[in-house]
Amino acid sequence: MTARLKIEGLPRGFDEDDLLDLCEPYGFVDDVRVIDEGSGTVRGIVDYPDFDDAKSAAEELDGYELDDQLLRVTVSSARSGVSAFE
Repeated sequence: MTARLKIEGLPRGFDEDDLLDLCEPYGFVDDVRVIDEGSGTVRGIVDYPDFDDAKSAAEELDGYELDDQLLRVTVSSARSGVSAFE
């Protein structure tokens, strides 16, 4: 089952390559996107083909401190390309 992570609290200037480097150690990543809302809020969306890999990434990264910011990570199943994060 595929899964999607929503990662909030990314540092400003964080890009897709940075997000891939952060998440790839936990398993193969299908897609990453960084959304900078221009208000200082930067979040990432990461799709894993394997739910267990996504769950491991979420457990390790939730509360992780990156550039003096704590990450908040949630995971959901990504069914039929539909997600609550978009």
